[in-house]
Amino acid sequence: MIRKAWARVMRTLRHWSVPQRILVANLFMIAGLIVLTTSLIYVDVHNQRVDDTKEEVVETAETIAVSPSLRQSFHRVDPSRDLQPFAMDLMQSTGMDSVLLLDTSGEIVGGRKAEFIGQQYRGRIGPALDGRAIVDIVQSSAGDTLIYGVAPVKASDGEVEGIVVAGVRYDSLQAKIAEHRPWIVGVGALSLALGALATWLTARNLRRVTGDYGAQELTNMFHYYESVLQSVREGLLIVNGTQGIVLHNKEASRLLDLPSKSARTVIPFDAPSLPAPLRELISGGSEAKDEIYLTPSRVLVVNQQPASMGSADASGQITPVGNSWVVTLRDHTELQALTGELDSVRSFAESLRSQAHEFANQLHTVVSLIELGRSDEAVSFATQELKLSQELADDLLTGLDHPVLSALLLSKSAEGRERGIDVEVGLLRSGGEIPLDSRELVTIVGNLIDNAFDVVSSRKNHPRERKVRVEIRGGSSDLQIEVSDSGRGMADDDVDRVFTRGWSTKHESSSDVAPEHKPFSRGLGLALVSQAVQRLGGAIDVRPRGEEPEQLSGAAFIIWLPFSAIGVSGRT
Repeated sequence: MIRKAWARVMRTLRHWSVPQRILVANLFMIAGLIVLTTSLIYVDVHNQRVDDTKEEVVETAETIAVSPSLRQSFHRVDPSRDLQPFAMDLMQSTGMDSVLLLDTSGEIVGGRKAEFIGQQYRGRIGPALDGRAIVDIVQSSAGDTLIYGVAPVKASDGEVEGIVVAGVRYDSLQAKIAEHRPWIVGVGALSLALGALATWLTARNLRRVTGDYGAQELTNMFHYYESVLQSVREGLLIVNGTQGIVLHNKEASRLLDLPSKSARTVIPFDAPSLPAPLRELISGGSEAKDEIYLTPSRVLVVNQQPASMGSADASGQITPVGNSWVVTLRDHTELQALTGELDSVRSFAESLRSQAHEFANQLHTVVSLIELGRSDEAVSFATQELKLSQELADDLLTGLDHPVLSALLLSKSAEGRERGIDVEVGLLRSGGEIPLDSRELVTIVGNLIDNAFDVVSSRKNHPRERKVRVEIRGGSSDLQIEVSDSGRGMADDDVDRVFTRGWSTKHESSSDVAPEHKPFSRGLGLALVSQAVQRLGGAIDVRPRGEEPEQLSGAAFIIWLPFSAIGVSGRT
């Protein structure tokens, strides 16, 4: 029966909202506390009243016992004649419900009723005969319970001559205690009303937050949102402007190396895993749309907007959620690497297409020379045009055991000739396989050469001879790549920030572009180079300008890549 009733109650509670449950639970709790408190107060008042009554009856009995006229009456032949009216007067003057006067044998010689004279007192008189006043509780013949104070009447020599018994009926005491019930009940009712009001206000405010959802519905909603948060393929951050990152999912933990044990751990803005530019964006709260940011190992596409609650209202306004905003992160690293490879392949294809067109013209020239009978001049013309490109191809095929890097250098050399740039490629390796990732090499070499092309092609640098030199050195344990140009070099202050995202030789070399209007997508190539070198465990050195006669006048980037395990600390 109890189980069925409990199951019925639980089924009913499942349909209640959280505010309703809290309201009812608090009301029951407050009512229980008030009942317990008022009961304790009532018991305390009752006990205090009983203790006061006991003291009162003892004091009254002792006061009567020292009356001189009372002691004289005990010596008379018929003491009851004087003691009976004396006892009646004492009841009226003291407010006692009963006053009994006893001789030393316990016989009543005066009392509130004449018929009591001659009867034996039912209570204890032993301590009074010994000279001590006591409290005694006696059940009368009429069924009443009385609280008596028993005191001895002593002669001048200290001998006990009689006993005074003054008492109050328990019913009379209960009536006096009942006088306190109204204010006790009133205080309890007022406390219950105030508690109910406070609970109702709390439940009302809570309803604004939780709505009318029940506990199970809120639990399910939390699990749904948690599953969506953790299963989304983009990194997601919930940021509070005063606290930091208050929520993040697993993908954000992977992309930013954030703690993954507790996704709700608050991460401050100064966390070491957050790169400085990304930290500035997140802590500032400004809106961002598909902006590129770099971590030590990744390229991230970042979107940031204020956090909002619900859908837009009729006016199209969206309710923001306090000082908070949402950040999404997409991993652009692989796509960036593939884009670099695609650009290299496209550049190589364009150079082949242009060369094919050029070779067709050269072939017609050779055929015409042969038809004119000038075969020697035809041979000389053909070999002269093929000599440079063939020598470079032969050098790369024989001295560089890396087809992808060789193809990249060939395509960049052809691109340089098209742009009027002399590309010099020097190979000073002892041979052997290059056990490095092809994508990383393409990212490093391709971006460095493109950066050098931009420098020598800019109007600000405008060197007389447009040259880019690529030197590849090393042996069986490492690889060194140096890319230099014939530009004007860079300032010494730029060496420390050249690999920072957003810095670009295009910006430095274009005087007609204001800093606030410079394209935000620029300045990514050298930052990607730095990332790739770090992933390969290498190091980068920058020479701001050429100082030796054999060196080109512009800046030079020297890359050192070990063939050992990634993570080896290199030179800086």
